Amino acid sequence: MRDRNERLSGRRALKEWEAEREDRKAEIKLKEAEFELKKNEAAKQDTSVGNSKVFSDAMRSSAIRMSDDPIEAVAFFNNVEQLFDI
Repeated sequence: MRDRNERLSGRRALKEWEAEREDRKAEIKLKEAEFELKKNEAAKQDTSVGNSKVFSDAMRSSAIRMSDDPIEAVAFFNNVEQLFDI
């Protein structure tokens, strides 16, 4: 009877170990996928298209909007000139 209980507990331990091993494999695959995603995003930012997007976003957020009033055109172009002088 004791041998049978020992075998059953050994089988349970083996099943638990195998389950833990599968969980670790899944975690490793997930971490690898996350790493690849981050690496691909970084590579996209290094391209000329990525650089153009960053530059256009910076220009869009720093430039003032030109209104319909023609008198404000002078102030608008002065502001644009100052952006490129920096």
